[in-house]
Amino acid sequence: MMDVTNASGFLERHQPLPPDDQLSADLIREYDEVRKFFIEHPDPRCIPLFLNSFGDESCFGVYQLVEDVFRPFPPEAIVSHLKESLSSVHWPVRYWSAQIAMAFPAPELLEPLEKLLRADDSGTRFFAACAVARICGEQRSAKAFEVLRSAHETETDAEVREIIGEALSAGGES
Repeated sequence: MMDVTNASGFLERHQPLPPDDQLSADLIREYDEVRKFFIEHPDPRCIPLFLNSFGDESCFGVYQLVEDVFRPFPPEAIVSHLKESLSSVHWPVRYWSAQIAMAFPAPELLEPLEKLLRADDSGTRFFAACAVARICGEQRSAKAFEVLRSAHETETDAEVREIIGEALSAGGES
């Protein structure tokens, strides 16, 4: 039977989960059950556990659903944990955290997002750029615009450059 102890214990043992090619159907099913449990029984202790559970690839579509676990919580309950996960030693944790950061446009996330704008993979840079663009749009943060201007100078990926350019243009810059 799933309870907070079992659900938390599962997540604690999977920091992060293995890559998709090493995931069993049972492990995916249990991860999804834990996700659903915490949607039905919100507990702030699960926030860092989920943010650090992301393994390589997508967990066959389950990672895209993890953000639903965070919906009951106020942004301030998420942001401090998100700031840490954006700096994880595990690149999949950073990648998925950058995606989640788009829903939490907090200036406190600028420092780790700025570092992710220099990541080796364009996917992480894309989501970091989207998250910083959201901070620009909603917070009108001068620092966020500065971060994007700097990233625009060195970005080589067309999609990432487009996201950055659009955010700068929306802020009255070109």
